Amino acid sequence: ELQPSGLELTLTYSDDSTKTVAYVGAADEFAFSPTAFSAAGAIEVTVTYAGMTTTFEVTVSEPKPTPDPVEEARKNLQEVIENNNGLAEDDYTAESWAAYAEALANAQAALDDEGATADELNTAADELLAAVAGLKDAEPDPGTDPDPDEPGTDPDPDEPGTDPDPDEPGTDPDPDEPGTDPDPDEPGTDPGDDQKPSDDQKPSDDQKPGTGGSAGVPATSDPSYGVALLASMGAALSGVGAVLVTRRRQ
Repeated sequence: ELQPSGLELTLTYSDDSTKTVAYVGAADEFAFSPTAFSAAGAIEVTVTYAGMTTTFEVTVSEPKPTPDPVEEARKNLQEVIENNNGLAEDDYTAESWAAYAEALANAQAALDDEGATADELNTAADELLAAVAGLKDAEPDPGTDPDPDEPGTDPDPDEPGTDPDPDEPGTDPDPDEPGTDPDPDEPGTDPGDDQKPSDDQKPSDDQKPGTGGSAGVPATSDPSYGVALLASMGAALSGVGAVLVTRRRQ
């Protein structure tokens, strides 16, 4: 059907003057033929205005079919099912998976129902999408590989019960601590070779009591001890001599 809204005519008079007339506002003064078209293609239309006529060409296209809303809704639901099918149940919590499984079953039932309306099909698609969005990831299984950052995994070397700290009690003994390896310089330990009495330190026959040995001189192999003893004896004798000289002068 012809829709002449927006049409404008340019009238040319005998004196070469012109006038533009719009269809809108003067529709009663226009007449068209034909006004309906039965085939597609270029069609010539005759327009009459104020007793004057002219022609113009219009292009008629095949009418676009009106989409069936039920078929459109069915196609959309099928795409939603295909895009959200095949998920793994173990990946989600039981509660969220149950809601998803129910929505998926309802969507498939609506798709298989040849008598379902467009609203029913669209509702099933919306509910399935909402259930997919509500899926929650399942908690990790305690028996899976441990998280290195979680307790109970590889021991921390700084924590008790791990490799011993050499500075902590109960670990390798400290040689300077009591109860450890004996210090050769400490009393009660095994005497060294230098601390065992030598043959020179053993009392000789001349030093035995009653044999004429030097009385009061202990047996020792340390020469410094003998020198000190002789110096002390010399000082004592010098004192005795001084006393004698004094007495003679008196």
